[in-house]
Amino acid sequence: MDIPKDDVSAHLIAAGFQLLRSSGFGDSYEKVLPSGWKITAFGSFVGNAFVGNVNREIYEELSMSLDGKGTTHVFHSGAAVARDLGETVALLSDVSTTPDLLKCPKCGVRFVHTKSPTPGGKQFRPFLSCDGMTIERTGKGKGPLCTGTSNRIPALVTHR
Repeated sequence: MDIPKDDVSAHLIAAGFQLLRSSGFGDSYEKVLPSGWKITAFGSFVGNAFVGNVNREIYEELSMSLDGKGTTHVFHSGAAVARDLGETVALLSDVSTTPDLLKCPKCGVRFVHTKSPTPGGKQFRPFLSCDGMTIERTGKGKGPLCTGTSNRIPALVTHR
């Protein structure tokens, strides 16, 4: 379902967000919280920037998280933004005051972020993955820094 950009932008601005930048792919918004964390939101434009058929007036979806960490909230309609934005901002603000919920339970050093399947790729349930779950080093020592996952908070919340 397509979401009119003007509607979403008005709701975000009213909730204390600022438009940071716009690209051929979408618009980035940010709200700085008293805890020092930021809630970031990205409205992805309908169309394909590489083909040149982007409609800059309509978002395909709006995704939101604590600076890319923890739970990702994805809004698929303007009605969902109007209905759930306040509750989502309050929930993310609460999580920002307990950053241990965002830490990897295995290494305790890095944060976790949402891993979701890509369209047409291997299918799996979204999960919270340690930021260290990337291949590092070369040769015999090649491997991830950490393979931790978390289930303390949900990985993905969809708002329709």
